[in-house]
Parts: sequence; structure tokens; C-alpha cells
Amino acid sequence: MTDSAARAVYCGYENGGGMEKVTAKRIWHKKTMTISTSFFACIAMAVLMLSAPSLLFAQEVEAWFKKPANAALYSQVREDVIAMASQMQALGLSDSILASRLEEGARKKVSPNILQASLQGDLQRAIAAALILKENGLFPSDKKKATAAVEQILILMRAGTSEDEFRISLKAAIAKSGKRESALSRAISALSVVAEAQATYQLNGTDRERLALALIASDMNEKRFDSILASMNAFAQAGYRGSEALTKALEKASLGASGGHESADEGATGSVPGTQNGSQGMPQGNQGGGAQEGKTQGSQHAPTEKPQPPASTNQGSHGKTGGSPGSNSR
Repeated sequence: MTDSAARAVYCGYENGGGMEKVTAKRIWHKKTMTISTSFFACIAMAVLMLSAPSLLFAQEVEAWFKKPANAALYSQVREDVIAMASQMQALGLSDSILASRLEEGARKKVSPNILQASLQGDLQRAIAAALILKENGLFPSDKKKATAAVEQILILMRAGTSEDEFRISLKAAIAKSGKRESALSRAISALSVVAEAQATYQLNGTDRERLALALIASDMNEKRFDSILASMNAFAQAGYRGSEALTKALEKASLGASGGHESADEGATGSVPGTQNGSQGMPQGNQGGGAQEGKTQGSQHAPTEKPQPPASTNQGSHGKTGGSPGSNSR
């Protein structure tokens, strides 16, 4: 009831006695109090969300810092890391990605500043991966599935896979399989093989893309993608170098030899090929102040983790990534 309406009620009953006057006033005050209470409740909630993001968003990171041993060693970066966790949650991802890296860093006795830099790198890679998935209509609405998908991509990016490589490979996989989670699985499987080939043969950017796109466009089942590595090794032992060995291996696979043409519908996707040497992820503890951020370039090592492509389930145009997340611990 507005102020003018309240006054009208009051005036209408003015000649009828005091009871009507009191009733009109009570109606006005009750309405005003209800509006005020709701308004201030909304303000209080907004203030809570702005002033305490750690309570609302950074659950796992916040819990990690509550452990006395962790708080004692890393209290100086707590505020910044919790802010990163809130950004991760805003993407639709769990902050478990950062929490697992915190645990790894603490186990390796990484200094606070180096750990913070490593986490910042992971956050930027996660943002890039999430945006690429979203722009291609393959970002799962379920937070657990989205987190699992991004974790697999992070493993590749830490090993040196660039944003452009992932974007190009994903688009090629969509052209092959459609906008479904099987496309993401195929792209991850191909890029995992590329990372291993890179570690052994030091492929240039053109060869990396050539290998990824050839695998994705082929009729080869993902379980057989790693057969190209065995073929490259055989040609390398015969005297062919990097790019030449790749060319020979791709030619052999295209003829349906040991590379093997198989039905793309044959069986579910399995584990991607195993990885080779190369310590990844978190740097070891301070060693004469020369520790670097735990980010390995692709020209050095393949991932120590094995990205596990999500199981294909032929969902609609926005397939969700299944499968359990790969370990982020390195």
C-alpha cells in the first residue's frame, strides 16, 4: 500500500471513530516493515557474497588452508589462491583442480611464490580450455564432468600443447564425429600421441598438427592411435629422422598396414598411449633459488600423466564429458 493509499483509508474512516484510523496506520506500518526487511536481507546477502567468496566458492582450497601445517607454510599466498579458486568456480569448474596442485606443491616443498605462480599458470590454462570448449558447444553443464574434461586438457597443455593446437584438433574432431563428447575424446587421444611423438622426435609445429589431424580424420579406433608411434620408431631405426619417420608412418597407416584402419564405431575408447620420461607439473623444492614454475614446454617432455578420454555415449548436440578425472598429481 502506498503512502497516498494509506492516507485515503485513514480519511475515509475519519468520521467513523478511532478504530478505523488505527487499523489504517497498522496496515501502512506492516507493509513498510515487510518491504524494508526483504530489502535489507538482499543487501546482506550481496555483501556476504562479495566479502566472503571463500565461504561460498572456494570450498576445497579453503579446506586445504585450514590444515595447520598448510596454513603455517603458505599463509602468505592464501588470499590470492582463494581468489583463483573463486575464478575457477565462476567458470563452472571445481576448485579441486587447484587443491590437488596445492597438495602436490606442499608435498614437494615448493616455495610459496613458486607455488602461487604455478597455480596462476594452471588457472590461465583452465580458462583457455573452458572457453574453447564453450565456443564449440562441448562444455558440460555438470560441474564434475566439466572439471574432468578440463583436467585432461590441462595435462596436455602442461606438456606443451598450445591453445591453437587444441582448438584446431577439437574442430577437426567435431567435423569427424559431430558435436558430442566422442569428439573431445578423439581430440584428446590424438594430442596425447602427438605429445609422446614430440618428446621423442622433436617435431615442429607443422608436423605436430599434421599428425593430430591425420589421426583424427582417419577411420582408426582411438585405441590404435598409439600404433603410429611404433611405426615411427621402426622407421627411425631404419635411418629416417623426425619428419621423415612421421611421413613414412602415416603413409603406412593410410595403406591399412600395422597402423590399422578400423571402424570408428568399434568399441569404446580406452586409455591413451603411455607416456615416456619427463618430470612435469610442480617443480621440486627450492634449490639455490633457481626453481622455476612447474610448467614444462612441449619440446622437452611428454606428460607424466595419461589423459583418459571420456567414454563416448553419443549424446545430443551438447554431449557431456564423462569419465573420471585424470590425476593432476605429478
